[in-house]
Amino acid sequence: MQVGVNEILQQAKPLVFIVVYNLIFSIRSIMDNTTKTSSHDESRINVQKDHELNYWADKFDVTKVKLKAAINAAGTSVNEVEAYLRKKNDAFVLKNN
Repeated sequence: MQVGVNEILQQAKPLVFIVVYNLIFSIRSIMDNTTKTSSHDESRINVQKDHELNYWADKFDVTKVKLKAAINAAGTSVNEVEAYLRKKNDAFVLKNN
């Protein structure tokens, strides 16, 4: 019995769908991960992402309120925010974690 190309493609469609669906789901899960604790761009603080505010507040050992005040004064650059906090004596040591 000979199997034609069309028959093979018809049988393969569900498998292709499953592979593509799983790939899309995996990518979406990675992109939607809000439990991420580190910043994508380590040189900037993304004020739109709560997990980044939590990360940098912990890193600088300040409250989120003080961090937001520092960002308003110095901008979103990590180096500028750190310098501002050090100048204000609100951050003495940058945590290594």
